[in-house]
Amino acid sequence: EKMNLPKKLIFIAVCTLWVHIGFSQYFNKIYQPNNLGNSYIWQVKPYYDDIIANIEKVCSDSFLCTNITRVGKDGDIIFSEEGLGYKGFWNTFAMINDTIIFGMDEFNPLDSFFYWKIAKMTVQGKLLREYKFRTLHISHVGIGSFGYNYPRMYGITLVKNNEMIVWGEGLDNRQPKPEKVAYRSVFLRVGLDGSRKGDLFWFDPSDFSIRRLSDACTDIDGNMVFNYEYGEKIETNKYSPARSIYKIMPDDSIKLIAKLPITFLDIGLPKIAVDSQGNYYVNPIVGSGLAPGYNVNYPKIGFISKVNRAGDILWTSMIPPYDYEWPAMIEATHTSEINRISTTRNGDILCTGRVFVRDSFEIVGQSQKLYVTGNGSFIARFDTDGKLLWRHFIVPHKKNGTIRVNYIYDIQEDPDGSIITGGALERDDNDIDPSFKTDAWIMRLTTD
Repeated sequence: EKMNLPKKLIFIAVCTLWVHIGFSQYFNKIYQPNNLGNSYIWQVKPYYDDIIANIEKVCSDSFLCTNITRVGKDGDIIFSEEGLGYKGFWNTFAMINDTIIFGMDEFNPLDSFFYWKIAKMTVQGKLLREYKFRTLHISHVGIGSFGYNYPRMYGITLVKNNEMIVWGEGLDNRQPKPEKVAYRSVFLRVGLDGSRKGDLFWFDPSDFSIRRLSDACTDIDGNMVFNYEYGEKIETNKYSPARSIYKIMPDDSIKLIAKLPITFLDIGLPKIAVDSQGNYYVNPIVGSGLAPGYNVNYPKIGFISKVNRAGDILWTSMIPPYDYEWPAMIEATHTSEINRISTTRNGDILCTGRVFVRDSFEIVGQSQKLYVTGNGSFIARFDTDGKLLWRHFIVPHKKNGTIRVNYIYDIQEDPDGSIITGGALERDDNDIDPSFKTDAWIMRLTTD
């Protein structure tokens, strides 16, 4: 059908606007809060068309602290407010409605107690309230190789009854000589209004010296669940490695949901997500490739398992390496560490982590160069049946052709279906500053 000039101009204008709107939401932005040192993004959370992120950086007092940052759909910063101080670990901020909740560790020299401090901020960047919760006296924590072994805050998980559980690891003050025993996971239940709901409670399924709690989420029943790695005692002084899903009940008792067989304590940190049906997604450790359709006999491969509410493992899928038919010693890639697992509205599973890459490239006028890096990243998506929908490796190069180290620590779905990732990217200015530095880095990607 013929189109007259005015209609044609309107059509072109509408198409141009549609293209601009459609593609403006996908971006790749680097944020350099200062030139003093490295900066990272540990978490990203969608907020309507915007993104809330925590940028760890060197703060005004020359110590590490966190900026709570809001960026628009094109990646531009709307506000970035310096937070409470040293972040603690991966999951130290949460969101409920239009309020951001974040926390840190603190020592008070006036009373010689360590504290966990929680703050609330609006999504417009206004600080609302701060709350402090005493943990241990300095006489109870002992000194380790990295200083005082105070209870370090790792995360904040929102639970039912307008409460949250603050969690981390530290020495157990129930022991006569706490500095002589292994770290324990430690929890504290507090109200969203800042009220303390009880004392610290500790978790120690065995006396194995190595235990790892690094991730938790809110179950569909409103309680906190976490993936825990430890050594299960099989006889005197002998332990079998285990990764298990646990749930913290309203009375602060801890219930075992599922135990996943693993072969060793070596790869990555235990991660967990839950979907709208209450299925759990965790990363087991498997010493050889067991995923259907792949012939891999190499331990450093990332796996995802789906576990139902009864604790049954429904499937285990692999984040496959690139060119997995290569001999193991010269394998092109392996996806050993998983940094985040999350779920989408339709039930798909997203994950991201670290990838080892061995490859070659050519620079005009020079001979072919080989490179090996253990500091690339991957992103992947599975459907509800464990089928790999896609997997991408993120391995950028510098201007001089060498590998630009990058880390992706979080991956989340936006309400519009796009995918948000956050992490850190090495600076491309070695000629100016030869020291290794990274800047905070966000990408918004399409569904594929």
